[in-house]
Amino acid sequence: MTQVDQETLYENETSKDKVNEKLLMGPGIGPGKLISDQSVLKTRSEPQRGSHNLKKPSEIIMNRSKNFHRALCLWLLIIFIITGIIFQLLMIRLRSRWHPPPVNYLSSKTSSHEDQEETQRLIKLIQWPEVPSGVDFMSSTSPNTTFYVLLHPREVYRVGDRITVVILARDHYGRPKTYGGDYFQAKLHSPKLKAGVTGAVTDHRNGSYSATFLLLWPGDAEVHISLVHSSEAVSIISRKRDSRPDKVKIEVSSS
Repeated sequence: MTQVDQETLYENETSKDKVNEKLLMGPGIGPGKLISDQSVLKTRSEPQRGSHNLKKPSEIIMNRSKNFHRALCLWLLIIFIITGIIFQLLMIRLRSRWHPPPVNYLSSKTSSHEDQEETQRLIKLIQWPEVPSGVDFMSSTSPNTTFYVLLHPREVYRVGDRITVVILARDHYGRPKTYGGDYFQAKLHSPKLKAGVTGAVTDHRNGSYSATFLLLWPGDAEVHISLVHSSEAVSIISRKRDSRPDKVKIEVSSS
């Protein structure tokens, strides 16, 4: 081989090396800095160190929801506190304006005359009728001659209806009494059902009384009227109670 051929071969090899160097140069690598194929692949496949990882869309939505709920709770708490403060201020203002009425406010509305009339009416309602003086035993109320009649009788009664009987007091001679004060007990009962109900007795203060019952069951019913004390006996017991309370003994029966 001649010297010219050797120089040509050397130049061809040199040009091939330069081409290989250009192919092996990576992106962003300046001239004169050669890297291997492995370093280029590694640089392209691995991310740069120090870069932040990207978050998923679901994580971003969850974070936004949490922040929204926190802000909502905070606003509700602030509104609740402000409302409580306003309510307390209003209560303090109302208390400062309200003044209790004077003690004699009610008494000033009614006169003493009206009070006395009301007291007399109440005493009259609860006062037991007085018996005329000089009445002997035979003129007192007798359970043997006293009787009762059914007021407005009907053939058929229904459950829930009211029955009224009129009691006419008589003395031992059979004469009608002209004043009240007798102590009667009235009862409506059914021997078959063993049921009963007491009646409300009204004293008309003229020797007559009325007893009202409420029908609470179907079937037969019987009216039972008993004279506990005559008006004359009640008058004696009342006088003894006021004058000698130590001589009066009160017994309460369970029946």
